[in-house]
Amino acid sequence: EVVENTSFYKDFALPTITHAKVTGCKFLQWSPTDPHNGHNFCTGKHPADNSAADFAPLSTLCPEECGCRDRDRYDEKICAKSCKPCQDANDNFMFQTFQKSSCSAARCQGDCEAFPDIALKYCPKTCGLGTGVDAEEVDIPPSVGFRSCFESDCSTKDGEKYCPATCGVCTVAPSQCTQA
Repeated sequence: EVVENTSFYKDFALPTITHAKVTGCKFLQWSPTDPHNGHNFCTGKHPADNSAADFAPLSTLCPEECGCRDRDRYDEKICAKSCKPCQDANDNFMFQTFQKSSCSAARCQGDCEAFPDIALKYCPKTCGLGTGVDAEEVDIPPSVGFRSCFESDCSTKDGEKYCPATCGVCTVAPSQCTQA
């Protein structure tokens, strides 16, 4: 039987293809997986068994919808290198949003209580919210002489290595990542 004559093609594939043509990459928000075989359009793989699909991942065509411009969702296996967010080693929500130089500063200014979810993620030890390690202790080794990028010396190799965004070493914004 000709594929175009099947009920699957007429009832689902054709409307999906038409919707994708009309809306472009935004269609991935409506239909992130191939309904026929369950493969993720962005990764080109099936989530259960990681098997390859019959199509190339759409992450290069649709980097925003596939999370390639998002620091927390960026996946080097599917995203173009030009999409990798320019970020410091300890560039996280606690530091960038509240402009705190350390978890201690965040605690002193009441951020542990005001923003417990963020504090648990980035400063559990200092905020007394668990046995985890604070983000600032993990990302930058104590041997470099500074604990956060707000304290870094950009004229040193360590400053450039651990704080490329602060030091201006990387300048490509995620919004400028290459789309095919």
